[in-house]
Amino acid sequence: MTEFSNHLATPKFLITLLNCLKGSFSSIFNPFKYSLFIFINYFNISNLIHARSFIPSCAAYLISKIKIKSKYIYDMRGYWVDEKVDVGKINRNSVIYIFFKWLDNIIIRNANHIVTLSNVSKIFLQNAYNKNSDCITTIYTCTDLNKFKLLEKKYSEICFGYVGTTIGWYQFEETLDFIKLAFDTFPNSTFKIITRDNKQELLKRITRKNIDLTRIIIISSNFEKIQEEYKDLDIAVFFIKKSFSKTASMPTKFGEFLASGIPCIVNSEIGDMPEIIRENPKCGFVINDFIEKEYQKIIDHLYLLTEKNNSLECRKVAETYFSLDKGASSYSIIYESL
Repeated sequence: MTEFSNHLATPKFLITLLNCLKGSFSSIFNPFKYSLFIFINYFNISNLIHARSFIPSCAAYLISKIKIKSKYIYDMRGYWVDEKVDVGKINRNSVIYIFFKWLDNIIIRNANHIVTLSNVSKIFLQNAYNKNSDCITTIYTCTDLNKFKLLEKKYSEICFGYVGTTIGWYQFEETLDFIKLAFDTFPNSTFKIITRDNKQELLKRITRKNIDLTRIIIISSNFEKIQEEYKDLDIAVFFIKKSFSKTASMPTKFGEFLASGIPCIVNSEIGDMPEIIRENPKCGFVINDFIEKEYQKIIDHLYLLTEKNNSLECRKVAETYFSLDKGASSYSIIYESL
């Protein structure tokens, strides 16, 4: 601990810290800003603090030590520190990682309740931190089922769909490999991409895969109009980079697709998403390896996703796992228990 403290006093540590927070420098001060706000309103606030993500939870922990009767919920929304490692913003062997991980461990151990996005993460936290299962709740990213309504599907010609960015966490090159094989099996199929990414750069990437551009549709849309664009989609395809941090995630688009009656083809080891599909096979398929043999095996059985009442099954799964009412009810139970 002495050696660690010495590291904290060095300019190198400060430089690393600033580089880590580059682009959002003010976030380093957020715990202090949150704490100051709470102190100013000390007598008017509840003794229960609900902090979403790592930075606000730093403030919640500080307050819990000063306001003795206060409790806090660490609503993790994933592994913030490890996400920074997985996207290359922090080196796992760096002092900054050790510092943030040390702080995160303290927040986890002292939290009165933890909310996570996957049961995989819940089990990990129980084992790694010896936390009682009653102190951890899995609440998936919720979907507004009134906005994302069940769409009627005709499946005359399959339209594969992709929504969101094609960079960062997403493995779009592998998605294109899958689509190219699917086009061979379904000669009248199309691929609709709804994204705000640069269209010309996207077309270059597709061209390099020797995919027929006449079967590609690229558009942009805002959130308010997004389900209007979903009407053309029959099957959604998206792959995410596997990493430790992604075992604690749940893509928002997954619930939105299912609520709209659109089955999904995804990859394994991304939170509980693969397990939900395996338990509800009419909701899609899970890719285990990014290889042609694996792609073809799923493509050969895609007709199963176009069966009658398949969309209705997807909707039922969305209602079971992703409804706003279910999420609100889970939070209410946590509040009442504390």
